[in-house]
Amino acid sequence: MLNPGNRSWILVAILSAVAYPLYHLIGLAALNKVIPSIGYESCVKVVGKLLKFTPDGLLSFCEDIVIGQGGVAYASCDPAREKRNKVLDYNYFDIGEYIPSGNIWQIDYAVTPPAAKMMKIVSRPQDFHPLGLAVDTKRNLIMVINLPFDSDTAAVEVFSIEDDRETLVHQRTIQHPNLYTPNALHILDNADMEGSDGTPSFFFSNDHYFQTKLLKLIENTAILPISNVMFYDARIQQASSVVNGLAFANGVSGDDSTLFVSECNKRQVHQFNMTLSPSSSPPVRLDFVQKVPVGMAVDNLEYHQGVLVIAGHPKGLDFMHYAMAKDRSLPSVPRAASQVLVWHPSRDSPSVVFSDNGHYYAASSTGTLDVSRQKLLVASLYDRGILVCDA
Repeated sequence: MLNPGNRSWILVAILSAVAYPLYHLIGLAALNKVIPSIGYESCVKVVGKLLKFTPDGLLSFCEDIVIGQGGVAYASCDPAREKRNKVLDYNYFDIGEYIPSGNIWQIDYAVTPPAAKMMKIVSRPQDFHPLGLAVDTKRNLIMVINLPFDSDTAAVEVFSIEDDRETLVHQRTIQHPNLYTPNALHILDNADMEGSDGTPSFFFSNDHYFQTKLLKLIENTAILPISNVMFYDARIQQASSVVNGLAFANGVSGDDSTLFVSECNKRQVHQFNMTLSPSSSPPVRLDFVQKVPVGMAVDNLEYHQGVLVIAGHPKGLDFMHYAMAKDRSLPSVPRAASQVLVWHPSRDSPSVVFSDNGHYYAASSTGTLDVSRQKLLVASLYDRGILVCDA
């Protein structure tokens, strides 16, 4: 029989186990939060050229966007996300129904009006459903997370950018047992960390520990801190964990001295100092600097010219309801609000530069800022087009 003291400790343990996820779920719900309209007046929605296989013939469902060179950005877009998302584990495609392929789009935001076109891909992967991407302007490479529908094995696809800047050539596919639920990646610039075939080393996030729908649901609902960030050493083609204990690791971005990681379910961003020692083991060391609350289910991060742009979902549970809905046009389905923050890590706190209740632009997943041109670009998991805004 338990004595009163033991019963008290058991009660405390039960209350703690309930209070921990409840605290974070209440924050994600943001029930009384009003989402103001900020920054949309200067935005242009770029929809691209007509394509017969997208739901409305236009550029849509772009999870990530990164800035390249000369006023050009690249976006990873997948029209199949309308009916299937492997991160959230829903699939509304009928058996035998045509499933469109994902694509990489080029957005020229230096022209007026901004223009978008789908890039030609030579030797395209057959089962291509891109998520996070990164561009390497020195090596003229684009690296993209691919979550194929017909396989449980995720990959990073490596493409070279041809001289016309309109064509990608598929160079290689990277797979590894530790690349199991990849979401975002950050490429190292350091040439001493390249593989023999020229592939750069990189960081990537695994957004979940579990890979099945039920266990993912438990992981998310209980806010289990069991996802991670890995480092892939291209020289030896091995991946190892460098950041552990995260509740839904998502965006990763930075440079060769700093790494930022978003923790979606705890609504915060982690900053690390990075030390590279190519001839040592391990070749990379991360030292924790700070974690910054951002008040939303934070999605992707883009660090460019000393500024970190943070995009996400200010009403996280509304976003989940919207994303999982089979028919998102129903009045009973809440709109997925959007929010983008800008942060100068060395001198201030994050500030809102774009915000919308989801009726103008829903489900923002990425923002990126061209400081020299003063242009903010915003991408969405579930809306049409890319926003190009004055910053």
